[in-house]
Amino acid sequence: MVMGKGERKSSDVLWLVGLLLGLVWSVIVPFVSPYFLATHTVAVEALGGTTLSMVTAGAFARLHRVPLLLALGAPLVAVVRASPFYWWAGKRYGHYIVDIFAARSPHAQKMARRTEVLLKRLGPWAVVFAYFLPVPNGLIFAMSGWAGMSLGVFLLLDLLDAFLYSLVMVALGYFLGQGAITVARLVDEYAFVLVTLSIVGLVLVTYLRRYRRSLYPLAKERFLGAEDKDDMNLHSIESKYQDEGNLSHGLREHHLRPEALLEDLERAVDRPAGSSVAVGIVSGSLKEIFISLDTQLGNSSESSFLRKYHLGSFSSVLTATYLGSCVSAGAISLNESWSNESCEDREDIPFGRLATHTSGLPFLPWNFLYKTLSDVNSPLCCYNEEDLFRFSRRRRRVSVGYRYSNVGMSLVGLSLGGGTLEGYKKGIEEAVLAPLGMDRTDFLSAGHDERVNGFRNGKRVVLDPSGPFTPAMGIVSTPRDLMLFLKSSIDPESSLLAEGLRLSQRTHSISKDSSFAMGLGWHIFLGRQGTWLYHEIRSQGSSGVMAIHPQRGWGIFALSDCGDTAMQVSLDAWVRAFLARSVAYD
Repeated sequence: MVMGKGERKSSDVLWLVGLLLGLVWSVIVPFVSPYFLATHTVAVEALGGTTLSMVTAGAFARLHRVPLLLALGAPLVAVVRASPFYWWAGKRYGHYIVDIFAARSPHAQKMARRTEVLLKRLGPWAVVFAYFLPVPNGLIFAMSGWAGMSLGVFLLLDLLDAFLYSLVMVALGYFLGQGAITVARLVDEYAFVLVTLSIVGLVLVTYLRRYRRSLYPLAKERFLGAEDKDDMNLHSIESKYQDEGNLSHGLREHHLRPEALLEDLERAVDRPAGSSVAVGIVSGSLKEIFISLDTQLGNSSESSFLRKYHLGSFSSVLTATYLGSCVSAGAISLNESWSNESCEDREDIPFGRLATHTSGLPFLPWNFLYKTLSDVNSPLCCYNEEDLFRFSRRRRRVSVGYRYSNVGMSLVGLSLGGGTLEGYKKGIEEAVLAPLGMDRTDFLSAGHDERVNGFRNGKRVVLDPSGPFTPAMGIVSTPRDLMLFLKSSIDPESSLLAEGLRLSQRTHSISKDSSFAMGLGWHIFLGRQGTWLYHEIRSQGSSGVMAIHPQRGWGIFALSDCGDTAMQVSLDAWVRAFLARSVAYD
């Protein structure tokens, strides 16, 4: 549960300064410790808590040059020095501190999800064994604070964790004995060479990573040359997700019977009390099927068909459709760079890169955290359009590979709206929502918490207005409206947005490993069964997925007002398996 709300506090600044100093110290220590490792081992242990210093201290303890208890106890303070800051960050800022970590890269996002799963399975034991788990321990500490663990309990468990880690490392040094001491003396003797090589290696690795990303600009031709690949064979996907999603075989026998679908869905997902799941299906003959799991409104009732859900990340697909309609109308070009009246300069990034997440812009802006300290319960509202434009105006390399960016998609929407959020809302309503008949789709606002429920970790969460990030994550809608969008996406000719929908579904870029391509907003997967368009529906209080196969006329969305990772995984698995069977029976 997130603490307090109000103006930025001095404790917020102290926390930020303390955390930054801890990070700087953790960077400096590895480069300084080699000079003192062999001569001042215990001091290096106490100040740095490095693994090599603990192993060396264990070796000295075996030769009776260092007391064993001192070797075990010296690194405890150093190991836990930053832990309370991470705990406090989770306690104070809740899921936002986790989202900022996940914004670093797709790998970081995967680590955040894995940490959430581990914390649910292990509970407090995740803190005790934090240094032995294959996830960042700082993320475990932050999530512990977010989950409501008290500071006293956390410090006790963290000290136990540090002692276990120290015990293992010191025991290793004790076992190695003279061999570890010999290595320590070599490190001390060649400290300058080792430090120099480490710095050169760090610079070289950073350069090579950036260079490798620059080799993957927009490459439609390369993707179209990969038609014979079967990277996304949906039968293999079904097998891959079978265990993860806890799927049954009932769907294979009954397939499109609503009763069988409802029964299979109920077995596949584990819903917290009070949450709901809605599924909409359009079959090959454009037949509509709607089912829901809703204890409050009644399964598959008319009311559940009109229930409001936060679309989260799927908002970017609607914004990209808005872009496609503007391009098809000749108002702008995908090669045209974004601009706005409030900025003197403009970033040399075309709309095509922003809408395909190949702009090089991050998931969230780096200046986001400090700006949000003034109201931790509605942090997105503390960040305005000018803040976003100021951040995005900075020059950066744009020839990079795929990197999902809420910043990029927000710039698309705001630019189409003349640089203002109100202009974007009016524009997308006129260009997309009204032509498709999506009259119950609107935008997350301060009063939405009464109409849109969201759950995470078994608790109701506040759905914050998204401010300038509304084009990327701030749209709310109903299953009825999503069904209209699904039908129009499968059969664009039947809608008033035919050209815009077709443009958004074309391949405009490719990921660096050729595993998927990007339309405008859509992720595109190509296998022997044809082309599938896919996107998650995900936020702090919702999860789900939408997938369509335009050539075969199949499409499905599944969404829930529960934002837990387990719900996202199970819905994703259920949808993929359903699509695999649908293609097999078509």
